[in-house]
Amino acid sequence: MLTTEQRWANQQGVSQFGVFPVVVSGKVIGCLYCDRSGSGPAPDRATVRYITSIVDLVVDGIARRRNG
Repeated sequence: MLTTEQRWANQQGVSQFGVFPVVVSGKVIGCLYCDRSGSGPAPDRATVRYITSIVDLVVDGIARRRNG
């Protein structure tokens, strides 16, 4: 993490965090935030893929709502 990210994480009491942008029609409209308060290894690729698949489902749901 960058120094500012580490400082922010310490203030929040988390050891790791991830911010996954939600992009609809080329615009960032929000994000999915995940964190971990305990120690442990960094999330593996399968975990990151799982989270990004959730973001994809959110984007798909928003697009369907807008078009339907």
